[in-house]
Amino acid sequence: KIATGLAGWLRAHGANVYEHSKAVEVDTDTGHIVLESGETMQADRIVVTAGAWVLKLFPELGGELRTFRTALAYVEPPADLKAAWEAAPIILDVGGKTDGY
Repeated sequence: KIATGLAGWLRAHGANVYEHSKAVEVDTDTGHIVLESGETMQADRIVVTAGAWVLKLFPELGGELRTFRTALAYVEPPADLKAAWEAAPIILDVGGKTDGY
């Protein structure tokens, strides 16, 4: 839901969004991108959504960037608690010594 909403907002504001397109090379100085298909493109700005796997694409960030695996869950609240759930912050402690697992 979040990614779909963000992609829609970006498109509405003039961005080109390439979903399900694996980038195998990104030159951050020139904005040159090579996709797994071999297609190349040029961009003024690049948003990489590689998640915890971003260091495979940008290994040079290993000393500056820590990635974490996280879980995301969508749940339907009980009908009598729906209003309270909509107004409440989300706090989740899944425990565990490594990234909550």
